[in-house]
Amino acid sequence: MEQAANEFAGRLLVPVERLQQFYDEFAVQFDAKLPHWRSYEGVRSAFADSVAVKFGVNAQVIEVRLDREGIWLAT
Repeated sequence: MEQAANEFAGRLLVPVERLQQFYDEFAVQFDAKLPHWRSYEGVRSAFADSVAVKFGVNAQVIEVRLDREGIWLAT
């Protein structure tokens, strides 16, 4: 039951459409500069830190949403 509540809260606080939009905007900027940026250590965390502020949550919530929604899986 707790897991279901956490999933509901995560989706409520971080709507997948908005998270995907932020990711897409980020990806467009970095694709042109660094072709393999997704594999660089720390980039995913930096993205989560910057986006977390916009949603009013901590970065861990963003990283969980990225994984659960299949937007940017942790390696």
